[in-house]
Amino acid sequence: MRLEERWEQAEVERRREWAELEKRLMTAEEKRQAFDDALFLKVNAVNAQFLQVLHEITESLQQLRSEMRVEFAEVRAEQRASREALLRILDRLPPPRDAG
Repeated sequence: MRLEERWEQAEVERRREWAELEKRLMTAEEKRQAFDDALFLKVNAVNAQFLQVLHEITESLQQLRSEMRVEFAEVRAEQRASREALLRILDRLPPPRDAG
């Protein structure tokens, strides 16, 4: 075998080794990309759930706020009625007598 043939054969062998190595590296890169994609999907799912929870909390707080407004209005109406009744009772009392 001539020297040139051995060099050519060695070059072919090196290229084949690099191609195999490149396949392994590409596979590792693909695995990393798949992992990143899966992680990205999981983060998106968690974010979607988080936004859903925030939306539900917001709705609950708005409902609670409207219920509290109704209850406060009822309490104010009861206080107003009690105050008016007390004022009517005080108007009916006889005038105070002089202590003299």
